[in-house]
Amino acid sequence: DERPFLGSKGTYACDLDAKNWRQNCQPRFHFTRIDDPKPDAFSHGYNFRSERTYFEPDPEKKGATVEHRELRKQTGIKVVFLQEGQGGKFDAATAGQAAGSGLALLS
Repeated sequence: DERPFLGSKGTYACDLDAKNWRQNCQPRFHFTRIDDPKPDAFSHGYNFRSERTYFEPDPEKKGATVEHRELRKQTGIKVVFLQEGQGGKFDAATAGQAAGSGLALLS
């Protein structure tokens, strides 16, 4: 019974100076398995254990309760989504300010 632990990475690379930048600014997705699928790995996939304690009325003693403990091993598919991107637009004022700051550092 193997439940994978997956990773999805979406990458954007946008040139906001282009006339049709909305059509060219589409993400590229890459999927990979994060956990170790080898047969000798300690634990496969995504799984964890949990415990629940609850009380129920005792049928033999009036007003008394009995404690119950429930242990569960839960498995599932876990997907981690990472988004990264880069967008650029040329601005003459910002470029001039950066160049001026660089020249000021040289003097």
